[in-house]
Amino acid sequence: MTSPTFLTIDDEPISLAQAIHYLQATGRFQEFLLDILCQHALAKEVRSHLDPSLSKEALEQRLVDFRTQNNLISPNDFQIWLSNRGIDYETFRQQSLWNLSLELLREQINQEQFFDFFQQRKLFLDQVILSWIAVDTKDAILEVSQKLESGLDFDRLADAYASPDEDAYGVEEPFSREGMPEALKDAIASVEPGHVTQPVYLDDRWYIFRVEALITAELNDELKDQLETELFEHWLNNKVEAMTVKLEVN
Repeated sequence: MTSPTFLTIDDEPISLAQAIHYLQATGRFQEFLLDILCQHALAKEVRSHLDPSLSKEALEQRLVDFRTQNNLISPNDFQIWLSNRGIDYETFRQQSLWNLSLELLREQINQEQFFDFFQQRKLFLDQVILSWIAVDTKDAILEVSQKLESGLDFDRLADAYASPDEDAYGVEEPFSREGMPEALKDAIASVEPGHVTQPVYLDDRWYIFRVEALITAELNDELKDQLETELFEHWLNNKVEAMTVKLEVN
């Protein structure tokens, strides 16, 4: 079966199969396909979950607000603005409707899923301040552990075991659990401030960490916006991953 014409360049028809081949040759086909899948998932959700009358009512107000905020009340000024962007009014209206629909869909997802998503992410958003003792061998770290258990001071041991060219112990700024190696996450998971971990092997060295402080993430406006965006992307990725996709072009 002949592949349908996708577009014409200088009177030469370019088939859909040929267009896909061009994209595959440049390594851009997967990105192109992903865009299609995402748009399809979004369009399907918008059609099935949003009230069309609500979207249209809100759209009319949005169009009025946009023209007012951008000094485009004059029909002539508005037409010039559209022409400069190469679109007509109907295209502008459809783009505005689509953007509004996505905003309403995002709000709906946040209302239904944000609390659970925040609780899942909270552990990794919390920050921690650590100090540590680092040595090169397992025998040495076991020796440190025994000295700590016998009551020797952590800070003095950290100074004693630190080499001249390295930070003796600890960091000045808190950092997120999210970027930690798994071994370190596991080691500090149940350690309270002021207490130390079991020996941890990281990057060819042995460590004992002391938890100095735990800083709980506060849900301010900036973090909320960040998490809402993450939640929407996570939701969309799940929709796309659940799709069964067949490429019907040879």
